[in-house]
Amino acid sequence: MKKQLISLGLITLLLVITIEARSFESVPVQALLRRGASAAFSRGFQPTEARLASCRNNDSEMIQASLRDAGMALRFRGLKPTAKVSRRSATKSAPNGLVNRISQGRVTETAALSQIALKTPELYSQCAQPLKDVTSANASLAALKDPAAKKRIAAADALAKSCDARAVEPLLAALKEDKDVEVRIAAAAALGQLGSVDAVDPMIEALADTNARVRAALGHALGSFTVHRARNATLNVLVNPGGAEIKDEADLRARCFGILVVNQMIDVRFSRKAIGFLFGFLDHKDPQLRAIAEATAVELQHTQHGLRELMGIIKVHNYPDFRRKAVAWLGRWGDPEARDLLTETAANDRDLSVRLAAQAALAQLKQ
Repeated sequence: MKKQLISLGLITLLLVITIEARSFESVPVQALLRRGASAAFSRGFQPTEARLASCRNNDSEMIQASLRDAGMALRFRGLKPTAKVSRRSATKSAPNGLVNRISQGRVTETAALSQIALKTPELYSQCAQPLKDVTSANASLAALKDPAAKKRIAAADALAKSCDARAVEPLLAALKEDKDVEVRIAAAAALGQLGSVDAVDPMIEALADTNARVRAALGHALGSFTVHRARNATLNVLVNPGGAEIKDEADLRARCFGILVVNQMIDVRFSRKAIGFLFGFLDHKDPQLRAIAEATAVELQHTQHGLRELMGIIKVHNYPDFRRKAVAWLGRWGDPEARDLLTETAANDRDLSVRLAAQAALAQLKQ
């Protein structure tokens, strides 16, 4: 009976979203909705082995990820993915963890702990002065070896603000050796805030970590450095690790988060190349992976360089497919700053498909 109530509530939620989305031809969104419905009915969706392992103890995680990403895509299109499911019935019937996603009949955007949120990050402000020994950091240095992971995390957070030179090596050790993922993430963030150049090469080596969330945290930290090799690693080790195939959804989320980081960096030499990788992800044969790439493209408009780089691609890129994608996303973003360029492109681009895409983008701007 409990499973039937769960299915009924989720199916109602998915049906309402589907009705609101009916007029939008978004294959990735449709795939996400199908995945959520399938999981709600009988868990008949066949995930990858890695995803299955991560969901083994929490059947609702697949549904949560589906609703979050589909909801993000719908919100981008000006819709509100609401559900006529009462808070009381959702609380009584939802699996553990899903209650936080349905609040007063609305799907929330709170990311599950196992997911990398595709939100534009603020790069870390690093220690302005050279690091030095700070007596007040002694307790935190000792706490990095505490048996309790929560205390080790708190210690890393405190050391991030200490600007203590002695913190670098212990944090690097935690990044490399600690078995707790959250501790490794906290260590990466702390090293990014301390800003010791001596930590850059070991942090680049740590990008081989098997956990995607740790890799994403390292990309955020490395992107906050001003040295070239740190920023280069964010692009060419995290986003495009030697041209390696995407392993799973978590791997792509880490890469896409790296694209957002790169487009926040002061150094603009990497941002256009990062968008080129994103355009490749948008063509992935897996609709669920394409949906993650689409969510990233939505968020790209909030980065420092996203708008400027798309406009630059339209002006100078030789590959018509890239110009066409850039034009389409400028139309979807609806930024009036792109109007003159889109008008010029619609009239004069040397490729017919790009001209037609620019005309469609201009029509979206007028809506």
